[in-house]
Amino acid sequence: MKRLCFLGLLIPLVLSGPAGFPVTDESGVEPHTHRLIFPHLVDGRDDSLAVRSSILLFNNSGRTVRGSAQFFRDDGTAWYLDTGRDPRVGGLRIAATVGTATLGTGPVTGSVTATVGTGSVTVGTGSYPFELEPWSLLRIETRGAGEPVKGWCRVDSDRPLVGSGTYLVESASGEFLSEVGIGDSPPSAQQMIFVHLSDGLDSGLALCNPSGESVEITLELRDLGGSTLDSKTESLAGRMQRAEFASEIFPWIAEEKEFRGVLVVQSAAPISVVALRTRGTNYTSLPSASGSISQTEEVLFAQVGDGAFGPYLLQTEFLLLNPWDEDVEASIDLFGGDGTPLQSGVAAELPARGAARMSTGGTLDPGWTGWGRLRGSRPLRAQAVFRILDASSGDFVSELGIGGEPSRIQPMIHVRSVDEGGTGLALANPSDEEVTIRLALRGARGEADQSLDGGQFVEIAEIVLPPRGHTAQFVPEFFDGVPDAFTAFE
Repeated sequence: MKRLCFLGLLIPLVLSGPAGFPVTDESGVEPHTHRLIFPHLVDGRDDSLAVRSSILLFNNSGRTVRGSAQFFRDDGTAWYLDTGRDPRVGGLRIAATVGTATLGTGPVTGSVTATVGTGSVTVGTGSYPFELEPWSLLRIETRGAGEPVKGWCRVDSDRPLVGSGTYLVESASGEFLSEVGIGDSPPSAQQMIFVHLSDGLDSGLALCNPSGESVEITLELRDLGGSTLDSKTESLAGRMQRAEFASEIFPWIAEEKEFRGVLVVQSAAPISVVALRTRGTNYTSLPSASGSISQTEEVLFAQVGDGAFGPYLLQTEFLLLNPWDEDVEASIDLFGGDGTPLQSGVAAELPARGAARMSTGGTLDPGWTGWGRLRGSRPLRAQAVFRILDASSGDFVSELGIGGEPSRIQPMIHVRSVDEGGTGLALANPSDEEVTIRLALRGARGEADQSLDGGQFVEIAEIVLPPRGHTAQFVPEFFDGVPDAFTAFE
């Protein structure tokens, strides 16, 4: 099966993703104004696996952005990542740049001040300066070498950026096993995640405390109906990170044949959380809901599918979280590529601080693809999960999560084209009017021959979507030809 990194966009759009939040630099140096937090990074290898983590920073604006990426180990100390080329140690590399983006040489040891990259940095802080010109992208990737290390990253910048991340898991011999994408995690004092355990499947979460002070955290396990089943209180020191499976936090749920519920994370000060579902070496990102949830009652899924596709069966699972202290009514509508409704008003009622799960049956033959729209009586957090099964045996093959989002305008995404697969793009038009979408593909090193709003691009394509229409393809299929630079992203 072709390896696929699938990204979805809803048109028309309002971008920025989370763009960061105002901060004050605790070191006393000139403050940055925006911050992104990535609460879980893993790097290194053992006898069986190698794991690399990536951070993607997008400057989706017409102005240059300057900032720094600072890395911490799980014990809160600085994580020194060598920007050299020694394959025996963990480190960082610029895995891709689109436009003009630079990463300064970060510290390895010592505690003196040196001028590196785009400015002055104190060696010993684990901080790496960067600069992104308008419409630029920077992908920073750990090397997957040396002893396994866990930690987190803080990105400060003088202007808003959009950030995302990935984990890439390979065998010790370099064979691809799985890859999962995550977003940044704005700190919040109350968050919820979906928990699912069954045979071979577990749910995990990583917490990081971005402040310099210890914080008390209460973990409360609830069933889908919102009733409390168990709770645990612990403390997390300043700048420390902790990653655990739900079955490690509450060991008794591992004895259940199957468990679905909600984990509520409450803290005395804002912390960052990321949640993953694991099955062997397959990782799926899970939704979380916080006090900063978007105030929109409509959530859109740019790609939904069901049924038979060659030797595979596809199912789409919807995970809905209700962060409110009152019941919320929700319904999902599904639309085909030409905008025709496939199914309307599939309803669910989410109890206060509870959750709901809805799934397609995977029985359509031939299979169907389109997009979905979730509406609630109050704003909800939701995610779709594509589950791929072997059509002959029904055995699990893989799954990946697609976040539910409001519609956006003028986003940037990272595109990769490699021998074993590439990037897929889903576009959906939730409006009642036809829309024209302009795609501008920019190569990592190619000569630009066209411009868009001041940024230089190498390929332009236009797509017309009917009212409530949808399309999904690999990115090269949207263009007549792909420049050599396109394959140089990796």
